[in-house]
Amino acid sequence: MDTGATNHVTADQGTLRSVFNTRAYPPVKVGNGSYAPVTNLGNGSIPSQSRALSLQNVLVCPSIIKNLISVRRFSIDNKCSVEFDPCGFVVKDLKTRTPLLQCDSPGPLYAVTPSIKPPPSPQALITSSTNGVVWHRRLGHPGNTVLQSLASYGFLSFNKTDMTTLCHACQTGKNVRLPFTSSSSIITKPFEIVHSDIWTSPVSSFGGIKFYVIFVDQFSNYVWAYPLRRKSENFSKYLHFSALVRNQFRCSIKSFQCDNGGEYNNRLFLSHLAAEGTQIRFSCPYTSQQNGRAERMLLTINNLIRAILFQAHMKPEFWVEALHTAVHILNLLPSSSISNEIPFTKLFSKPASYDHLRVFGCLCYPNLFPQSQHKLAPRSTACVFLGYPTDHGGYRCLDLVTKKIIFSRHVRFDENLFPFQSAIVSSSPVVSPIIDVPPSIPRTDLIPVPETPPPPPLEATPPPPPPPPPLPKHSMVTV
Repeated sequence: MDTGATNHVTADQGTLRSVFNTRAYPPVKVGNGSYAPVTNLGNGSIPSQSRALSLQNVLVCPSIIKNLISVRRFSIDNKCSVEFDPCGFVVKDLKTRTPLLQCDSPGPLYAVTPSIKPPPSPQALITSSTNGVVWHRRLGHPGNTVLQSLASYGFLSFNKTDMTTLCHACQTGKNVRLPFTSSSSIITKPFEIVHSDIWTSPVSSFGGIKFYVIFVDQFSNYVWAYPLRRKSENFSKYLHFSALVRNQFRCSIKSFQCDNGGEYNNRLFLSHLAAEGTQIRFSCPYTSQQNGRAERMLLTINNLIRAILFQAHMKPEFWVEALHTAVHILNLLPSSSISNEIPFTKLFSKPASYDHLRVFGCLCYPNLFPQSQHKLAPRSTACVFLGYPTDHGGYRCLDLVTKKIIFSRHVRFDENLFPFQSAIVSSSPVVSPIIDVPPSIPRTDLIPVPETPPPPPLEATPPPPPPPPPLPKHSMVTV
């Protein structure tokens, strides 16, 4: 032990656990003023009763006569203290003050002569075996880092090159999935890669809709959603989407990423993609992470659907109406997938507008003047706002009484009142006869509007009595 040394120094690199060459390290200045060259650098350890004490960055100087241990380096690396006395020194744990190593040094120097008492029962702390595979099996097939830690503490000694062998038992009993890395694809144009997936609803909508399919453009993260009654309708919806891309954006879909489900992996779908020159990329079975963009989009859409349905106190059967509204909103919100850009702006290269947005499920009053039956009929009726139609330039409103859908641009909104939370009573509403609610929205499933009882009939007034008959005219008799 040397209190004046700044580094550990040894002349024999065979005493070290690991050695690595470092030709750039400066030489060591010794007591007589000369310099000893450093040939290598390595790590070693000193065994003790409780744990191995490490020696980090030991300088290998073949011309050094005595091995030196720097007290400062030793105490810092092992979090311990070194107490000297005329008989030797004691190494103690810095926190618990437990003795770790005691050395008797009768000579002029404090030599490291560890006296380790034999344990009460036989223990194999250090082995000379070089077969690391055997230790791997003895210890229950731990990871390589565990074995290397035991070797660094001085409890094991083996050839580290043995650990490169693939263990059949580990692969059979402990095999785990490989980590996924972020996609390195560089997308410069819309529709170079389109991601798709299908979601199954636990509740059928009023129209009998059970599924919906999404198509996500990776360049802009813009999403399209199409409700499906059956999964077999997926191909027709893709034809509709690809025609929209071709006619509206003057381009074609280069690559199509989807899962390996039968609604995609079938002869009809594959032959059409081959004819269009679209490359299809299936994800491996039970590996949804390979279609992660579509999976995450489904999660985001469904979270928004639940939120706006709960906000409006509407039944889950309205999930299709909420789906269209959720997709419309998401395309107007910044997306972290494209560095917080707005999908609508990135796809159409123009700023998004938010003035038309209203609270889903709120009370609204569409103007009914053109469809009024007569001049004294009401000009509006209480409705529920059901979102933004894609084929009309207005709003979609559900009449609470007639259960008909009204499309109108001229709508007044009360965004703090939700009709499905409390019934709204309107007097003699008149509904546009243009479009009816599909038979999937039965009248009994909506909140009934109490009817006003008819007034009691008026009692008939008795007719006035007839006038008395005129008096008979008496003729005058002249005498």
